[in-house]
Amino acid sequence: ILSTKSPSSSRSVISIVTADATGNKLSVNDFGLSTGLTASSFQITPDGGFIIAGTNEVTEENNTTLALIKTNAALGL
Repeated sequence: ILSTKSPSSSRSVISIVTADATGNKLSVNDFGLSTGLTASSFQITPDGGFIIAGTNEVTEENNTTLALIKTNAALGL
């Protein structure tokens, strides 16, 4: 499950939550702690990792930049 969560009122992070077939949460991996990342989409890669597309609004007010994250398959995602 790809999500955006806000640990504070002014910051957000991208999270990938993995679950088993019954819906039990197995792990949560956060990317961009203390930033303004917002998730848009993701794609699994041939090595078992993910490429995540999103935006980052932490640079300046009213200025959004593209965020691309490549996860390592060894993280167990």
